Amino acid sequence: MKHLIFPSLVAAALVMTLLPCAPAQAKVTEEECKADYVEMVNEAERNRIHSLDELNRELRYTTDDGATESVNQMINQTWEIEESFITHAANAYRDCLKYARSPDQ
Repeated sequence: MKHLIFPSLVAAALVMTLLPCAPAQAKVTEEECKADYVEMVNEAERNRIHSLDELNRELRYTTDDGATESVNQMINQTWEIEESFITHAANAYRDCLKYARSPDQ
């Protein structure tokens, strides 16, 4: 199941990690910051929904108690991961606004 959740989350983490380090090519507006934030939050939600769909499908076909517990733990982790990425998105948004409002831009 990790092959469903983690590749997209790793890619999102990479983008969010490298984003503040990339040099600006043009003036950034507050509207662009907001649009990027909304897109990051929406993408985190889409990833969560997709992951939960897959995990719930797996849960329906699981008859072993140990496997059921494992899938339930992955479901809980999916929620925690989404919360983490929303926090990262909020931090990126805050930093973007600071940059957009800075006189040096």
